[in-house]
Amino acid sequence: MTTWTYNFSEDNFQRDYLLDINPYWTSRVRGTSANLIDGRWIDKSTGLFIDITGLSETMGVTRPGVISCKNLHRYKIEEIYPLREVKFEGFKAYIPNSYEKALIKEYRSRAFTATEFSGHDWQPALGEWIEKKRSQPHDLIRLSNGRTMKIKIEDPRGLEAVPPPTFAERMWRFIDW
Repeated sequence: MTTWTYNFSEDNFQRDYLLDINPYWTSRVRGTSANLIDGRWIDKSTGLFIDITGLSETMGVTRPGVISCKNLHRYKIEEIYPLREVKFEGFKAYIPNSYEKALIKEYRSRAFTATEFSGHDWQPALGEWIEKKRSQPHDLIRLSNGRTMKIKIEDPRGLEAVPPPTFAERMWRFIDW
């Protein structure tokens, strides 16, 4: 791992980053490992990271002009290059030439239309994901026996708060089975 320091002169602060490169980054074979990332750029102050994945033409004879990563994602070279220069949060960044096509391949077209994700709503006017406000202090959980039970949102035990079935419920399940 290598530590890099970046000075933001305009804002008068600096950040330290770790560049962690997988020792097997040159191997373009998937193998049996779950370790498919070739590198990671990590912000030491927040823990946020960007995964780095290498692309290469591994099947040049049978699929010329197609590049892929270890995770079996394939792209035509012209879908990636030339890279487009964009501004991201005020900084210069580069994205694939046909980024829309790549995102649709990976996440379907819903990636461009979804306005809800993981308890958050996209607010275009703010350009941010805002956590949904809960109007009720509980969630309704449907149990396997068809009954519905209220679980307090604040309850850190979550579904552990569901009481175990009574003797009669267990017997009914056994008979019904």
